[in-house]
Amino acid sequence: MKKIATLCLLLVSLVGCHHNPKPNTDNNSAKKTSYDLAIMDQGKLILFDLANKKAVPIAEEDSLFNLTFTPDGRVYYSVKEGNNTFVKYVDTKDPDLMPTLADAWNIPYDCCVGTAYYCLDAPLLTYYPEQNILGMYYMHEPNYGYDAFAVFDLNDGHAYDAEEWEGDLTDVLFDYDNTDPYEGMFAYAEDNGDLYYRDGDEMVFLADRLEFEVDPDCLEELPYYRVLSVDPTKSFVLFQTCTYVGEDDEPHGPQCLASLDGKIQKVLGDYDEGYPGIWLPDGSLIYGNTSIHLRTPDGKEEELYPGTCFVMKQQ
Repeated sequence: MKKIATLCLLLVSLVGCHHNPKPNTDNNSAKKTSYDLAIMDQGKLILFDLANKKAVPIAEEDSLFNLTFTPDGRVYYSVKEGNNTFVKYVDTKDPDLMPTLADAWNIPYDCCVGTAYYCLDAPLLTYYPEQNILGMYYMHEPNYGYDAFAVFDLNDGHAYDAEEWEGDLTDVLFDYDNTDPYEGMFAYAEDNGDLYYRDGDEMVFLADRLEFEVDPDCLEELPYYRVLSVDPTKSFVLFQTCTYVGEDDEPHGPQCLASLDGKIQKVLGDYDEGYPGIWLPDGSLIYGNTSIHLRTPDGKEEELYPGTCFVMKQQ
């Protein structure tokens, strides 16, 4: 009898083991890490995973002064070490996220930050897809304007001055194309620069509900507006509201959001020409003010990170 009882217990044990549930592999239980944003926070590099709302600091000893994504998922950035400058990168697909030295820019750092009031910020690092290069403007000497151009060739992994690089920079160097890509969608009133959306034969005013301080002594006709981008769903427009003129004689003011029917109008806060708001495919907007925010199309706002300078991985 004891043998039969023991055998029954053994069978129950085996059946229990056989029916143990498998580990939960549901995609909703643990979303795969994907770094969508690269943030420059006081000279440090932060990678941000939008799906998991997770910020990951990168162990970089040197101080960053610009950064950009490339289509292969790498974040390239410039660092300063003393008065020397270097190109580095982090591959976001590498589990170790190790900073890697790419090459020396051979540009003194004080040529990347000028002495004039409009050259205090370091220049942007830009990816040019047709040439497959990174480009950065700089100065021959610490002075009053960026008059030289440095190239980092992603094909051979070396940095060059524009004169040394053998590729074609025709559409890159000092390309000041003032063509308005939104000319057919929007109109500006001649008397005061007000911004309207062309809805068939109707004109929808997009800024009549906005409230902000305007400096009346700078220009006779303020504010006026400049369209920055339209979201992928063609429902919202991001634009700059110019409310004052700075010491560099250029108009400045906050970036704003409006729905194309004019019903939603919002002042988002300070506008940084180097790091403007960026749209997600669903019409959500990521923008920086005193911190980085995510705004969904239904109007919900969420603070993502306390920094403000960021670039996004190409969608």
